[in-house]
Amino acid sequence: MFRLMDGPHATTDPLRSAAPTSTDRRQLLVGLAALAGGLLLPRLPRAAEPATSSVLRLGALRISDRDHDVRGSLDHLAAEVRMRTSIETAHRSLAVDLGDDTLFRTPVLFWAPAAGGSRPSEAALGRLREHLSSGGLLWIDDTSASGPSTAVDAVVRDVVARLFGRPLEPVPQRDVVFRTFYRLDEAVGRRADIKALEGQRLGRRWSILYGRDDLLGAFRRAGSGGPAVPAVPGGEAQREMAYRLGVNVLMYALCLDYKDDHTHVQTLLRRRRGRSGGGTRRAP
Repeated sequence: MFRLMDGPHATTDPLRSAAPTSTDRRQLLVGLAALAGGLLLPRLPRAAEPATSSVLRLGALRISDRDHDVRGSLDHLAAEVRMRTSIETAHRSLAVDLGDDTLFRTPVLFWAPAAGGSRPSEAALGRLREHLSSGGLLWIDDTSASGPSTAVDAVVRDVVARLFGRPLEPVPQRDVVFRTFYRLDEAVGRRADIKALEGQRLGRRWSILYGRDDLLGAFRRAGSGGPAVPAVPGGEAQREMAYRLGVNVLMYALCLDYKDDHTHVQTLLRRRRGRSGGGTRRAP
């Protein structure tokens, strides 16, 4: 049901028909697109800092002091991405504050809001709006322990509506997000309650993606090195699907033009085979 994209699958049309254009995001991704051949692009947005390498560092965004710190989860996701693809990721994620320039040091932000936190100011939202309009991607995750939280959901929808004046919309099952590296039929995390994504587009690309099944919780590790919490109800098979979704999201954030995506994926797979010394591993 879930297959790794390789030769036989790389001719599928939905990648092209659903592909977002990405002219604006070319400015933000300088030095961070460690993809096919180490693609580098010409300019940065006005407020961004020059990148010093092609290593991607994931950003853990905190809008209020009650938001969850998910840097540990992001570090483990980054390790999986390094192992599975040719994307070079930093070993430590970045704590991102809307009030300083850490916001512009990564194209990919992860926000795990908590209910009851302070509302962001219009100035803070303006900076986040600039980041997303320049090509950035924001993943919003409901990390509630027992199930999707209506209180967290209200916080998310309020912030998203204030950002661009539009509500979230469903991400179609056949969207390119589900096909950038792995082919996925649904979106699960540590939980599998909703099994779908919502988002908000800028032009033809998703600038915001929202999952309510605690994706980041699937990546948390205990001090012993094993999973911190069980994936329910599907166990380790479900956790693997969560990792695949995480890989897809990062691939979506970094790919700049999906009309070339078929070639790009083949390059990633060839590099992966070369590093492992064997053939491409098929996903079940």
